[in-house]
Parts: sequence; structure tokens; C-alpha cells
Amino acid sequence: MKNNSLSNRVVKSFKLIDKNGAVIDTITIYVEIENIATMFNARLQILTEAERELRRAQKTKNTIEFDKSAEKYAVATKAFIELIFGDENTSKLFDFYDNRYIDMAKAIAPFIKKELLPAINNYKKAKKVELKNQFK
Repeated sequence: MKNNSLSNRVVKSFKLIDKNGAVIDTITIYVEIENIATMFNARLQILTEAERELRRAQKTKNTIEFDKSAEKYAVATKAFIELIFGDENTSKLFDFYDNRYIDMAKAIAPFIKKELLPAINNYKKAKKVELKNQFK
């Protein structure tokens, strides 16, 4: 049974503001929590492992290993962001931030940590209770 309550959807707008303070674009995302809840943790885990590999490669100072790790990290980052923002909005983000990944992370991380992650956790808790009640 699908729960169509509004609490299972997160809507957020992001203004893409240039260095002069002008709004270049606004992207609005509609995240259906039910649709991403399962994949969220899996993609986050892949991203976290890719980040660890990248840090290890930095320490070795082996450029080939670093380049491979950096590529893996970039792919994992994009896949994680696409899950949340969708293909079109992810393209807009990557185009706007143009290799300024730290700036992009600073812009979207608070939303992920403070709004999206709690919504996913609440959904999972409610789903667990729902499933438990079905088998009573």
C-alpha cells in the first residue's frame, strides 16, 4: 500500500547565485522519499568509500592511483546528487558550479543533512511500524 501523504515528499528550491549576487537560475526539486529511501544509503556508502580511497591515494602521492580514485569519486558524487536532484537539475548544478565542488557541497549539504536525511529516517521508521503491524 502506497502512502501518499505530503510528508513523503520534500520540496526545495535552490537559487544559483553568481559572485556578484545575481540569481542566475533557480532549481526546484521534488524528492519522493519513498522512491529514494532504499538507494540513498547505498549511494552514500559508495560515495563514502570513494572518498576514503581518494584520501588514501592522496597520501601515496601516486598520480595514477590518485587519478583513478578521483574519477571514481566524481562518478560516485554525481550518482548521489542525481538520486536527489534528478538528471536535469544535477546538470544545472554541475554547469553552474563548474568544478567548484566544495562550493556546490556547501550549498547542498545543509539540505541533505537537515531536511532530506531526517525525512528518509522518519519514512523508514514509519515503514517499519507499518510492516510490523501488517504481520500481527
